[in-house]
Amino acid sequence: TTIDPQLAAAGEYLATLRADGHAVRGEPDHHDVWGIAAFDFDRSGLVYDCVTLGNNAIIDLSSGETVAENDEGGVDLRGGLLRRVDGQWMAAEVTAIEEGLEECTSPE
Repeated sequence: TTIDPQLAAAGEYLATLRADGHAVRGEPDHHDVWGIAAFDFDRSGLVYDCVTLGNNAIIDLSSGETVAENDEGGVDLRGGLLRRVDGQWMAAEVTAIEEGLEECTSPE
């Protein structure tokens, strides 16, 4: 779950895809992230996560055909700023730290 500014950025990306007649298809990775630090008396935190690039594709909405597909096997290391809102952690910002890795390990 996301909040601004990450929520707005994701919404803009999806709106651009939709305006072009496209959508994203795929499954997210399911694994634990690395907790790096907590701030503001545990109201925000920094995490690192490895994202597999080959799990999704951009498709044409009318035909369902694949327009673009991510490279299988590539992995991005991303950093995320989380904020605690109403007792739940939500992604506020996500930044690519390293892209196109063969393997991903915690940068600690």
